[in-house]
This record gives sequence, C-alpha cells and structure tokens, in this order.
Amino acid sequence: MKFISKFLFVCLLCCCGMGLAAQSSITVMTQAQGTRVRLRWQISDPQLWLQANENGYIISRMTRAVNGQVLSLGDQAASRVVLRNNLKPRNESGWASTDLEQAAKKLLYDDVWNITPDGEFDFADAVAAEESMENRLFFAHALADRNWSVAIKLALAFVDNAPAANTEYNYVVSVIGVSGASAGALGGLGQSVEALVPVSDVVVVDGDTTVRVGWSVAETETLYTAYNIYRSPANAFTFVQVNEAPFIYGASDPENDPKFAWFTDSVPVYGEYKYQIRGLTPFGFTGPKSVNVNGRSRPGPLNLVMRMDSVAATETALVLHWESVTGSHDAVMVAQRIYRAESVKGPFEVVSAPTLAVSARQWTDPAPLPAAYYSIELEDQNGHLYRTQPQLGQLEDSTPPAAPSGFTGVDRGDGTILLQWNPNSEADLKGYRVLRCYARGGDFAPVEVNVRPDTFFVDDLRGVIVNDSIFYQLLAEDGRANASEKTPVLVVPRVDITPPGKPVLARVNATPAGIALSWKYSSDSDVVRHELQRRPSGSGSWTTVVTIPAGAEDDFVVENFDASGSINYLDDDEALIRQNYDYQFIAFDEMELGAGSEIVTLRPHDDGSRGEILDLAIGYACADSTITTDLDETVGTLMTNIIAAQQSGGTISTENRKAVLLGLEMSGLITATQFDEWLALTDAQFAARLSELYGTNGPKTQLRNCRIELEWSYPLSPGVLHFQVLRSRRGSRLRPYKALPVAYFFDGPVPTGRQLLSWADTDAEAGIRYVYKVLAVHADGGYSQESAGVTVVVE
Repeated sequence: MKFISKFLFVCLLCCCGMGLAAQSSITVMTQAQGTRVRLRWQISDPQLWLQANENGYIISRMTRAVNGQVLSLGDQAASRVVLRNNLKPRNESGWASTDLEQAAKKLLYDDVWNITPDGEFDFADAVAAEESMENRLFFAHALADRNWSVAIKLALAFVDNAPAANTEYNYVVSVIGVSGASAGALGGLGQSVEALVPVSDVVVVDGDTTVRVGWSVAETETLYTAYNIYRSPANAFTFVQVNEAPFIYGASDPENDPKFAWFTDSVPVYGEYKYQIRGLTPFGFTGPKSVNVNGRSRPGPLNLVMRMDSVAATETALVLHWESVTGSHDAVMVAQRIYRAESVKGPFEVVSAPTLAVSARQWTDPAPLPAAYYSIELEDQNGHLYRTQPQLGQLEDSTPPAAPSGFTGVDRGDGTILLQWNPNSEADLKGYRVLRCYARGGDFAPVEVNVRPDTFFVDDLRGVIVNDSIFYQLLAEDGRANASEKTPVLVVPRVDITPPGKPVLARVNATPAGIALSWKYSSDSDVVRHELQRRPSGSGSWTTVVTIPAGAEDDFVVENFDASGSINYLDDDEALIRQNYDYQFIAFDEMELGAGSEIVTLRPHDDGSRGEILDLAIGYACADSTITTDLDETVGTLMTNIIAAQQSGGTISTENRKAVLLGLEMSGLITATQFDEWLALTDAQFAARLSELYGTNGPKTQLRNCRIELEWSYPLSPGVLHFQVLRSRRGSRLRPYKALPVAYFFDGPVPTGRQLLSWADTDAEAGIRYVYKVLAVHADGGYSQESAGVTVVVE
C-alpha cells in the first residue's frame, strides 16, 4: 500500500525549504512560532524508516545567513551544531492511553505486522512482508499529521528551542549508520503561524437526524493535514468539537476529485445549528476559524405505506380510490397531490387543485386522457414525501378506427416488396397490422407479431419461392385492441430475380505471350451477353476485358493453345505487371441479373528485376553539444581549485576543506559521518577522493541532435512504391529500418528517369558505428538489387 497523502510536508507561509538531497529518501520541512522552530520529516522507504527507528537520527543545524547576509561555505560548515544525537521513537512505556497514541505504539511494537510463513519463506510471503512495511509507514505518517505529540513520540518531529532572531539556518536530518540517508531544509524565525488562512466555501446540507458539513480543501491542502469541526446551537456561540479524532481528507478518485471534503454530524436533538471548521497543520498548530454556516436536522420519515386501491373507469370519467391509506398521520400532513403522466416513465405533472384535503381518499379527474398513469403523494410537516406507485387508468372504448387508405405496394427487384399507406387520424391509434397470402384465394396471416406504428413495411421474400404475384391486406388497431375493417386485397406482381445458369472458365494459363483463357458459355436462353472480367487479386474493382453479345459467341472460336489444350482468348495487355490477377466469366440476362464462373487467380510471367541503386554516399552532422554535471556550480569550482592546488604542490586549508565538504553533504553526495572522516585525510588523499568524485559527477560533453545523411540515384517510374533503408548498429545484422515513399523526396509531382535522392537519419548517437544499404521496391513486387554498403561513425 503506497503512501498517498497529498500533504505530509508542505511549504507553509513561514520560512521553509525543499529537501536539498534529491536522491535522499527523507524530506524535511520547518515552521517557526515565536522563538522556536519546529521540524517535521517524511521517509519514503519503509526499510529506511525501520533502520532509523533502530539506529536513531542526528538533528544538525548550520547558520546560513544573518540579517540577510549569506555566510561563506567555510563559515557555514564551522557553525555546525548537533541539536540532538540518537533521536529514537518513545519506548513502549512512554505512550498515553488515547486512541491515537495507542495506535502509534502498535505500529512500532505490535507483532501483528510480522509475516509468519506457512512453510518456507516464498515469493507471496515476500510480497506480504513488503506490503506490511509500507502499511506501517503509511499509518505512521498519517498519525503524525493528526497529532504533534504523536509525531514527536514517533521521532518524526523535533523542536529547536534556541534559534536566533534574524538568522536563517540549514537544518539536516540524518539516519545514523546509513550512507546517503540525509536531507536538509531552510528554516528560521520567520512569519508567525498567525499567517495561516481559514478554510473556504463552507456549506451545509440538512438531513434526517444528521447535518452534512462540507468545505473546500483546494486552497488549503498545502497548509493543513487534518481538520476539526465545531457545532453550536443557532441562537448561541457555545461551539464544541464534534469529531472525536482529527478529520483527514482522502480523495477516492484523485484524477477527477473536486477537492471538497464532507463530514456527517449525527444530531440527536433536532433543530438549527451553527458550524465552523479549523485546519490543523502537521506542525501541531490550529488555523483560524472559518465563517459560521447554519444547518438544520429534522426527524426521519414516518412508517407510512402508500397504495392506490383502484382506478374506476367509464367512457367519460376516471375515479381514483386509496381508502386503504391510514388517516392516523393526517394531523402532521401539510399537503396532498395527484400526479398524472402519459407514460409510466413520466414526466408526471400535478393535476389536483392546491386545496385538495390531506384527508381525501377519492378523486375524480375532471379532464381525463384516454389512457394515463396516476400517482398520489402526501407531504408531512418535515418535508418528507410519501408516494404511491404509478397505476394505469383508461377510459372505456369500444369504437374501432377507420380502415387505412392509400394502400400500395411495389416489388423492388431485390427480393423485397415495399408497402405504403396513409396515416389514420384517431388519437388513440396504436398501429397497423399487415396480412399476407402467397396464392389467390388462400388464407391471409399477420406478417408481424406486434402492430406496426409506421406507415410503411418492407417484406423480405428473398429465398421464398412464390407465384408471379403476392397478396396483402391491411387493418388499423387502437390501444384497446379494437380493429378496423380490412382494406381490399392488394395484388403485387413479382419481378424476375432468378439469374441465368453459370458459365465456366475451363482453362487459364500464364504464357510468355500473355494470359491464355478458355471457357464454356451459359446454356440459358435469356442470356443477352457474356463478360470476361479481371482485377488485381482481392482489390474488389473489376475491369471488363471483353464483352460477347448474344449471337457473337462464334467470333471467339477455340484455337490451339498447346499440345494439351486450346484457348478462346489471349489477354496480352501491356499494363499487366508482376502480381496476382483474378479472372471471372459472367452471363447476364434481360433483367441484368448476372451469374459468374468460379474466380481463377494467377500471375503473369516476370523475373522481378527493377533498376539499380548508384552513387550511394554518406556523411553526418551534429547541431550542437551540451555539458552536463551533477555538481552545484560553486561546489564544482571549489573542487577543481583544490585539485589543481594540490597537484601544483600547494596545501589545502581547513576552511576550504569544510566549505567543499559542506556543499557535498548538502548535495547528498556524502553523509554527515563521512564529513568528519574526509576532514582527517592528508592533502593527497583528500585531493584523490575529490578527483574520483569529480570524475563521476563533474561536467561531461555530449554531442546532441546528430543526423546521418545518405544520398543515392535511381531511375524513377510510376511503378516505384518506396525505397527500403537497411541499417546495422554496433555491428548488428542489417535489418529493414525505414520505408520511404517516393513522394517523400518531392514537394510536387514525381519526375521520371534517374534522379538524385537524399534522406537523413535523425536517430543517430555519437560514438556508434552505423552501416546502411538501400534497395527500391516496386508496387508489382519487383525490386532492385541491394546497394553497396556504406559505413559511418559519429564522433
């Protein structure tokens, strides 16, 4: 469980600073009050937290500036004071009996956090142990944020009781015996905690026996880690805290969270109340009061069952009855309403008069609809509503609608029939019912189970074998299932949808002269023509190669093809290229219905060779270079000066040693323990240590934004698809790297003939050997031979 508190350590309105060691797992923050400075720190690594609890912390302070004047690094190092050595959490007997302190004590000393494996310690046990440590650290920080005393006892807080006025300090927190476990922050006697601001946008929501209080945390999330909620009777100012423990805001959906907190106050005595909110800082301070807002709690709803008994109907009236609803609560009711809607889903509108008595148990609709849904509602003096489920009421109706008019139909030639008619005008019309019969004098049957609300219908008869005509009738129905008279029988003639018999492609062969084909014609008498069609395989777009009208079949006589067969036609189109082609032979009748042969696929003769890559040349260029370093500029200059002075035979002063060591410690490159160790080294040892550290973290020059440029020539034609660049990196096998369309090289139309082309590889790194080759790929599958290889190293 990862620690997700949005606050823990924030820059308050006092003098405070960020942790100075970016790679450290500790973050330190400070806040001043009067003549004291309070420190808090966070540890992100659960293992480091356990080590710190075992080994203890060192709290140090160094003077950084006095009266606004920053001291030299040497003077800062000389001002070091250890405020506390071996700071550890309170032992088991040092905790109070409050819930918060006992919870913190369990985090440190309860063995419930220990993982005991069932057998051998396996991967699942390791994951459980890791989660257990993360949970302990999460709750430790959460408890420290809620109570300053708990933070002190958990050894996650410290108070500097002797800072000087107008002085700025560097405070450093280190874990004893752990390299790199050190971090610092700026602090001093700056602004007072009175500069804290109140929470804003405080609102209340009245409830049944409760009041919900809400406030914005967006403006104060960098100030407060917890909040207290206070309540007072509306006619007084006797505020008392209503939350037992400090309230902590936690976002349930961090990405979409509006950063608005809510607290529910259970109020046993109903009435009006005032509320105010105060924020709590992680340093143990309480922010100013918010504005007062008023809220009200009320009694809960009554145990009242609402049910409508019946809706009595005649042809002109609807009467509602709900005599079963008890009248024992009439004295606390303030209103009764009747709602009506045309659909059970609403919208419902009030149709009763405002003067309808709360004791009424019967009501007659003065202007009823043919059909409507009704609901009855009572409202009590506390604003609670009691409502029946919607119930349908319908006026009696035995009058059928008129027979539909304008009934027409047409066969659309695709196996479907379109039926249309004029709409009826009855207000209670539900729809229409289409009846069908396949033979004259046969029985008509509905074509759909439900009535159709539209004034058209498409009857799909594909695959149905019927006579030359099909027969329909139509009737209308209202909401009471009253049916109209049927229309006269509508006769719809059928269109011929039967295609002719299929022709046959008997033989298709690729020869050096072209594609040789032979076929057999369809034998149906209504065929008006045959077509031989061709397309690039799978493209979907067919081209007619030859059309043979009826009666012209003898013009395509069988000719000798080879020793084993004969042909009707030779497709020798010069546009045929090296790719697969589909062929089909189709017969068409008078209705343009076609029947095709099986599709046959083959490829023309072609060896695939296309052109030659020439003049391949290579070069490179880098736009700029950068110098990177992990050292502070001042610290880096001190290190180079000390190294140069020692190499030239000079000595290193103690002040310079302390100055550079202070900078290294504040940068997180050495620990507080190493500070004293390095200070005792000889000049040669000290300079050697600095040289090694400078070599690892000092300036390094890197070429940036490099590109390798290739140039070659090739004879262009419309059939060239792209150029394939092959690349080898660090001696790896040549692999396809980039496919460059021909249009990439030209802003306008693509020329033909041999052209000089160029391309730059921007994904190039300094000091690496690259090898390139290029080949051309044609749309028909042809290609050039690979070019000669070229090599380059960017350096």
